Amino acid sequence: MSPAVPIYYGVTGAEISLAPETSVTLPELRETVEMVGRGSMWAVDKQRMLGAQVNGSGRIRTYAWFLGPADWVLPADLAEARRALLEGYEGWALALRKLIEHCDSVAMYLRPLYHLPTDHRWEHVNGFVLLGDMAHLMSPFAGAGANLAMLDTLELGIVIADVVSSGKSTEEREAAAIVEWEEARMSDGRAGASRSRTWTGHSPWKVHLLT
Repeated sequence: MSPAVPIYYGVTGAEISLAPETSVTLPELRETVEMVGRGSMWAVDKQRMLGAQVNGSGRIRTYAWFLGPADWVLPADLAEARRALLEGYEGWALALRKLIEHCDSVAMYLRPLYHLPTDHRWEHVNGFVLLGDMAHLMSPFAGAGANLAMLDTLELGIVIADVVSSGKSTEEREAAAIVEWEEARMSDGRAGASRSRTWTGHSPWKVHLLT
């Protein structure tokens, strides 16, 4: 849908998780589970971070991210993958390291982070609308994509309801409502991305990991 080439943030790592049955049954994980709580938890130090959040199923999903090259590889072997991640978190609290030590063997994924250029724009296509992570310039961060998708849907729904109630034709709705809404959203997104880089000199992820 676009010829734009995503830009590597300089941040890579892995998505891992604790299966619900693991976090509930293992007493050695009690402190870890309490640390995450019912929502999410973030720990940042020495250009690395661990971000954990509780999903609806009870699974504790964790992102182990750090500054590194785009070609960093997560070993295919489970033991090697755990060892590679744990080496990067040497000296961290044991309760945090257990997020890696006890992670689900069938749910480990390489997660390098990319974003689109700040001047990027989506060309409108009749009958289609992009929402959430698919439409925005930023990489996934703290569940913001889901929140943006809900906000996009709410705002677009209000716009469509207004033009339908005004009696406009389908073609008029497309031009007067959806196209204008997309333009406004892209303009806001570009402005936000530009401010982020102007104020910090780095991508949002690097700001977190450089502090």
